[in-house]
Amino acid sequence: MKKLTVLYDDWCPLCSRFARAVKRADWLKLVRLLPLRATAPTSHLRGLDKELASRQLATFNGRWHYGFASMLLIAKRLPLLWPLLPLALMLKYLGLGQFLYVKFAAGRSMLSIHCQGACNS
Repeated sequence: MKKLTVLYDDWCPLCSRFARAVKRADWLKLVRLLPLRATAPTSHLRGLDKELASRQLATFNGRWHYGFASMLLIAKRLPLLWPLLPLALMLKYLGLGQFLYVKFAAGRSMLSIHCQGACNS
């Protein structure tokens, strides 16, 4: 299986905890985690919609995916999550996966120490 690049919002405590959990569960070493807002530039990541990636988890496996599609790609690479794949696929095909992802992501908190009065997410 192809290695997956995952960009997570390192200003979001929930996203950072999620990234740590993925790292611990990645027994097969198929997930490469990169912080979105770290000091390293993301300009080398061609085709990345940085605005969308700041609101939704972004993954790359030959093309960019965002939100619930990213969650599915991660779950396929983590054996601990394989039992949940049928439910996740059902949510995807019912159109509820992305809807629930956006509702959950919209309520996340941000660390305001980075904003200096200019944050809008």
